[in-house]
Order: sequence, then structure tokens, then C-alpha cells
Amino acid sequence: MLAKRQAGNKKELSYGRFVRLSDTAAAIALERAKNAFGREGFAVVAEIDFRGALQRNLDKDVGPYWTIEICNPNLADRVLAIDRAAGLLMPCRVAVWQEGRDSVVAALRPEAVVTLAPDERLSAIAREAEQHIERALLRLEGLEPPME
Repeated sequence: MLAKRQAGNKKELSYGRFVRLSDTAAAIALERAKNAFGREGFAVVAEIDFRGALQRNLDKDVGPYWTIEICNPNLADRVLAIDRAAGLLMPCRVAVWQEGRDSVVAALRPEAVVTLAPDERLSAIAREAEQHIERALLRLEGLEPPME
């Protein structure tokens, strides 16, 4: 199994973290995720409806499935000041999908992505982004994130 850690409804993978929201429609989880990440300074810069795209192009229904790309402008500005090409590693990506009566919200780990760039300063910013992502996921679970 890929999961390194599981506590309650939260799992962590080498490349992502996710939470399962019991008895929650994916569309509701999507809005809750946007709100939780927004409270951590992230803005949604893109939203992709994979269900719609696959229905149109393959006539296949995978159920509700969205990805949103989120950007924390302060962190993005610092990354671009170090390495303009590191913009290829941004923004952060979040996926939301339905599994039975539950929905899943998954966030790509910036620290996993930044390993593609050799600059340690970028790794420090990625660690900071992960702290914000962790707090947003805690909010989604209904837990109070730790104070800064």
C-alpha cells in the first residue's frame, strides 16, 4: 500500500495527501476545499471538470472529478524571484472526486514536486506551502489547525 500514514480520514502518500469526507457530495467538498485553501492564502487560478471532459471526448462517465490549481501569491512571488523557470512547478494542484457516499480531497505535495529543481531555497518555500496545505486539510476534516 502506498499510504505512509493514516490518521482518521487523512492519508499521506509520497506525492500527495488526502482526506475522505464522509457522506459528502463531491461538489460540496469542492466548495469546502476552495474555502479551506482560501483561508490559507491560496486563490483558485484554474478549475478542470474531468467528468465533463471525459464524457465529451470519450463518452465515458468517471463520476464527479475536478482538479483545481491553487496559488498562494506570496509564495509564488518568492519562487519566481529565485528561479523564473520554477513556475513550471506551480501552482499547487488539488483533486476532488466521489467514492461512493464519500468524497476525497487530495493535494499534491509541493515538496515532492520541487525535487525536480536543485535550489534548496525552493525546498524551503515548498515546506512552507505544505504547512498551509496541511492546515487546509485539517479544516476540511473539521479539526482546528495549529496556531502559527
